Amino acid sequence: MTGGVHEKRGGKLRHTGRERRLPLLLLALAGGAAAGLAQAPLHAPLLLLGGLLLLLPALDRAWSGRAAALSAFLAGFGHFLAALEWIRAPFAFEPGLGALAGPLGVLAWLAMAAGLALLWAVPVGLLWRFLPRPGAVPLAAALALGEFLRGHLLDGFPWALPAYALTETPFAQLAALVGPYGLTAALFLLAAVLLRLRPDAGGLGLAVALAALLGGAWLWGNDRAMRLGGRAAPGPVVRLVQPDAPQDEKWDPVRVPVFLERMLKATAAPPAAGAAPALVIWPETAVAPLLGRAGVILEAMASALPRGAELVFGVRRREGRRLYNTMAVMTADGTIRALYDKRRLVPFGEYVPLGDLLGAFGIRGLAAGDGAGFSPGRRPGPLPLAIGRAVPLICYEAIFPVEVRRGAGHARFVLQITNDAWFGTRSGPFQHLDQIRFRAIESGLPVVRVANTGVSAVIDPAGRLRSVLPLGRSGFLDAALPAALAPPPYARIGDWPVPAILLPLLAVAVLRRRKRTRPRGKPVDLEAKGR
Repeated sequence: MTGGVHEKRGGKLRHTGRERRLPLLLLALAGGAAAGLAQAPLHAPLLLLGGLLLLLPALDRAWSGRAAALSAFLAGFGHFLAALEWIRAPFAFEPGLGALAGPLGVLAWLAMAAGLALLWAVPVGLLWRFLPRPGAVPLAAALALGEFLRGHLLDGFPWALPAYALTETPFAQLAALVGPYGLTAALFLLAAVLLRLRPDAGGLGLAVALAALLGGAWLWGNDRAMRLGGRAAPGPVVRLVQPDAPQDEKWDPVRVPVFLERMLKATAAPPAAGAAPALVIWPETAVAPLLGRAGVILEAMASALPRGAELVFGVRRREGRRLYNTMAVMTADGTIRALYDKRRLVPFGEYVPLGDLLGAFGIRGLAAGDGAGFSPGRRPGPLPLAIGRAVPLICYEAIFPVEVRRGAGHARFVLQITNDAWFGTRSGPFQHLDQIRFRAIESGLPVVRVANTGVSAVIDPAGRLRSVLPLGRSGFLDAALPAALAPPPYARIGDWPVPAILLPLLAVAVLRRRKRTRPRGKPVDLEAKGR
């Protein structure tokens, strides 16, 4: 016999030929890509669900454990390739790369997708090792566990979690209960349960129960968003200043004064409507010189501030030989009264592992000024402000739920400054915005987000955009700060229930299968008997 292997399923032997292997692999790749495309800017949860309904059967019908791991790798590769296309953009803004910028950007994109896909392949491969042909539910649990590990292993990179495709739906409110990893697990398991539906009485009962559950979650989420949004009393006015400095012009000595003048005029402008702003916010690295060399600029900034207001701005600063990406707080008399240094740095963007050594060979972070790059900050939040304490986040830090949860209990709101010009104009800025909207839902805190090129926004505790400065526009926005809510369950409990549920679920599946397949009595050597 050639050209295939035999599988046993439902008590019958079936032949799986090599001609069926390529379609299964392509099915996994296509399903993963569809799930990845469901992220912003499309916001297509049905496309996400359709992708999962394609890739789970492809993993279950694999002809071996290695094939299942390969299928999971291809599914993950398709997912991250589709979701992370913006990874190429930062390379275009690095003048030292020259003609290599494009090829290196594509190489980094492919390498990132492949590396993250391993976190889908390894759990599925291990599951098949202990539970051949595991079925849709254990496979869904293994993939959900892989996504949990992606957010926590080493320094973590939880960008484009499947849950974020739900941002524009009432289902996003479930993040207040289970967080983004729990909601991601629920999506995988939902797809697995849908695959178990059959045209019989049991299948009909399951379909009715599932429809009732989904309908109840939709109604609850919609009610929560509307009720919390309507109940929130307006607070002090904050002014968001967006200079719209393209990344390829941001550090140009000719253009730097232009962007500075835009921010100074926006800061000094009379209120758009209502009360004067109590807090003015500029984006990440808004001030071009290092903090210690920006004396004249700082004086101009203080002069532009409305009476009694504070200014938060992004700037780089040196302390000895260390360089920090900093959020600074200035009072109207020009005093810098508080500093927050970015704690979570972008690997190979703001720093390079072994940077001192590799810098000697010209290898450095894209946003860094030398081989060592930036240093992680040691000052935790919250940041003391006159209008209330804020959980400070600089750019990339917003993708980590724990960074908000750590300080949410002592804060009035979340304050993110960022420079999303690095991410291009296609998907990156919108995906980044979705993630900070989830941080609002998870913490019960409003969010003030100020981005160099957009999207800047005031976000209520239900994750809704209350006021927005769109991508690619300069100007300012005055908005009342929404009220904070009591911490929801996720803010108090955190992520530990996710592995606490998934791991026992996988263990039970393995033990049940082994119990069913345990031989009774002495096994018969059929091959020897045939001889």
